[in-house]
Amino acid sequence: GMRLPFILAGIFSVWLVYLIAKRLLPSELGALSAAAVSAVNTYHVWVSRTGLLESVVIALMLLAIWLFLRAVQGPSKYVFYLAVIAAGLAILAKYTAVILLPVFFIYLVWKHRELLTARRVIFSILLLLLVLSPVIIYNFRLYQTRGHFDYQLSYLLKQDVPEWQIRPGREVGGFAEKFTNLFSNFTRGYGPMFSLASAVAVWFLFIKKPNESSELLALLLGFLLLLFFVIGPEARYLPMLAPFLGILAIQGALTMIHSRKAFLCFLAVFLALETAYLF
Repeated sequence: GMRLPFILAGIFSVWLVYLIAKRLLPSELGALSAAAVSAVNTYHVWVSRTGLLESVVIALMLLAIWLFLRAVQGPSKYVFYLAVIAAGLAILAKYTAVILLPVFFIYLVWKHRELLTARRVIFSILLLLLVLSPVIIYNFRLYQTRGHFDYQLSYLLKQDVPEWQIRPGREVGGFAEKFTNLFSNFTRGYGPMFSLASAVAVWFLFIKKPNESSELLALLLGFLLLLFFVIGPEARYLPMLAPFLGILAIQGALTMIHSRKAFLCFLAVFLALETAYLF
């Protein structure tokens, strides 16, 4: 019963992966394949079943990304503000979703600067502040009464809080240790098949044959990796990569495999191995 909202968020995320992939990939088959990969991904299933808040955060992030893609690819200006609201709700759920803000801003400056009108920027900032007002007011009052911000912000701002001298999960070490932990948690959690497919797709689409539709994915993955090196690559955070790596893996496969029959064979083997790794 207590886990039901997180399970529903995981199911909702699979649907959103399909909607996002429809806008990034050239075919319906690709979108369905990306959703299928997400549905059997080990980390995605784990975070949805164990009742971790990351399941809800991922769903809200994907909702914001889908609305953002609709805004930049379609004529409706109101969808842009819905994307801002969804991004704010994701940040309200957990601060890790803040990476959406630089990703969206850089992508707009890079690809759709015409959407960054002064009126839209100002209204978006005000709207975001309104959505985030509960956590802003809470931290303001907390600082007034206790002299520090909440657990996450006080850690990031290096505030000395006597009650939180020991912070479980925050003793993450230096760069080398973070990199080692990231590699270890990634390969152990995602498994050999998904890890290999992701690595090949990253090499092919970002290095050998850059693709315009993978630019937003590159920004998202890049800022998530930066985030992990700030807060530490704990296993609970790594499922945030799953939707984007899944779409990227399918995009890479579609680009490299030109025969529909050969792609379907690859997909069947991939899904079978991923499902087997779940157990």
